[in-house]
Amino acid sequence: MKVRKTFLNMCISLIVLICSVMLFAAPMGTAFTYQGRLLDDNVAADGVYDFQFKLYDDPNTLAGTQIGSTLMTDEVDVLDGYFIAKLDFGSSVFSGDARWLEVAVRPGASTDPNDYVALSPLQPISPTPYAMYADGSDWNNLANMPAGFADGIDNDGGSDLDWTISGNNMYSAVSGNVGVGTETPSEKLEVNGNIKANNLPGCEFTEEISMNNIPTTWTNIRSVQLTLNAGGYVIVTFSGTVRIGAPSGYIFAGVGTETNTADAVQVSQAAVDGEHIPFSVQHVYEVASPGTYTYYGNAYSSMGFSNIYKAKMTAIYVPNRY
Repeated sequence: MKVRKTFLNMCISLIVLICSVMLFAAPMGTAFTYQGRLLDDNVAADGVYDFQFKLYDDPNTLAGTQIGSTLMTDEVDVLDGYFIAKLDFGSSVFSGDARWLEVAVRPGASTDPNDYVALSPLQPISPTPYAMYADGSDWNNLANMPAGFADGIDNDGGSDLDWTISGNNMYSAVSGNVGVGTETPSEKLEVNGNIKANNLPGCEFTEEISMNNIPTTWTNIRSVQLTLNAGGYVIVTFSGTVRIGAPSGYIFAGVGTETNTADAVQVSQAAVDGEHIPFSVQHVYEVASPGTYTYYGNAYSSMGFSNIYKAKMTAIYVPNRY
């Protein structure tokens, strides 16, 4: 396998992180999502691959030192070169110093550790993981702090000629229109350029749901729907926890475009009666044209008296230009 290079798209990672934090209002944690594109001999890769990730303190691995542990992500579904992986090196590796990510890959059917091919060059880490470092910083580490914040409490109101701060709110004090990327706005707010935010079409999350006594045929557990204005790719993830009623039982969880089948499947088997096993299955769908698309998280049990807990789905749209 001649893997020549990989294309990073860190903005998609940032969208995923923002959507997760804003929707569930939970602590950020230390994991971040890595989105990339894999080329095999200058051709977009398709199929299942194993990935290996390492952090370094220098873009040259011979001159630098590995920081933290090596992360392994196996059986990743790559479609037209696009793939996604969730990485968690912990918070201690991001201390404010520069970091570079080495990505190595091998065919998913291989079990030989010598088959991994390291991609070149190493990729600089910014900016999403360092949000974890900023989240833990205190006022004493800030330079050029305005006088109004010298007491370490962000509670100073105020205003200028354009904006007024009132408590936790800020509003425009101008009598005319506000423009972003334009000097001649024609409406109260006009934006000339892309807008990145949570709760927009192209970034959808579902609430968690549970189901007892999963049937012995494919059954829909959760679904997610996207309305898209153009073609591209949709990365769909179905995750949760299963409880299997007997050591010999299985639960099959999958992602599909119908309620009675799956395009990607993960099989869970318990070692003891009543064991709880986390699962996460992912598939990348190519979208040829605008429209509304629905994706289903389905499951079935080999024994019929197993349960699924906190099942949820995510769907992330990736435009063709990425």
